[in-house]
Amino acid sequence: MENLNPAMFEEYVLTTSASVIFCSRKGCHVCQGIHPLLDELEQEFQQSNVGFYHLDVEEQPLLFQTLHGKGVPQVLYYHYGEILERFVGEHSLDEYAYRLSQILEEKK
Repeated sequence: MENLNPAMFEEYVLTTSASVIFCSRKGCHVCQGIHPLLDELEQEFQQSNVGFYHLDVEEQPLLFQTLHGKGVPQVLYYHYGEILERFVGEHSLDEYAYRLSQILEEKK
């Protein structure tokens, strides 16, 4: 997962059919458990042209505020800059994968 900054958000998330943004902070133990799941999700969907990004809310607080973030962990699903789903808290790999599959199917 690439680390997201405002320029990348403008360049990639707003112009890509599907993007997943993982919002976390270094001191969040739940976040640390989700990160490997999303790395696995990224591998699973590598042929699907989905952008996967990590947003450290302490390093990019203004971007997190722009995304209307309220706490971590959060996993945000975007379609050409439009937020379609916001998972807050811990979820399973199957839940993340199922919703991403739905989005890709809906937005064909």
